[in-house]
Amino acid sequence: MDFRRSGAIDAVAGNVDPMHLAGKMANSIDTNKELQATYLHQRAQVVRLADEARP
Repeated sequence: MDFRRSGAIDAVAGNVDPMHLAGKMANSIDTNKELQATYLHQRAQVVRLADEARP
């Protein structure tokens, strides 16, 4: 899996500020819908659900 994608998904699941994520990724993911679709998909919610299910 693409490290930038998995890292971005984990960061969003951890409620990162979008501007901080953009700075870390050195792009404009905070405002660019195409980058958001590429790197984030809808997996952040799945990560949160998995974390909540852990004992």
